[in-house]
Amino acid sequence: MPTTDWRLQPTQADGESILCLFPAAWLSSAPLTRPVESPVATISSPADQDDPMADYTKYDPRVDSLVMESLTSWDPAVGKLSDEDKLVLARLVHRSPEKAAKVSYFRSHTGFTREITVTVDDIARIYNEQTAARA
Repeated sequence: MPTTDWRLQPTQADGESILCLFPAAWLSSAPLTRPVESPVATISSPADQDDPMADYTKYDPRVDSLVMESLTSWDPAVGKLSDEDKLVLARLVHRSPEKAAKVSYFRSHTGFTREITVTVDDIARIYNEQTAARA
């Protein structure tokens, strides 16, 4: 079975820079003005974004479904908490990451790492939810 030599070709479409993957035999010396309709995937790359796939500084359900590890940071305004309190709060805040005030994601080899910085607002929200559930 013959192998295909693939090439990445930068193109323009609707005012956006797009990087397309094409078989080398399709490409001529003239640049493409629009992506060729083919079953080949394209990756959109707007000039004002480093990574068009996601905003890694807010909750994203698509990215969150790929989370393999969770980290917890503490906002300095939270003050001193016991290790037990931190453990309980970390579990509760990671249970509903969409409600956290500060969420960020980092790429890892197997998916993403989610880091939530627990704020005073998060603690107040958790307290209100816990007291409402007991009432």
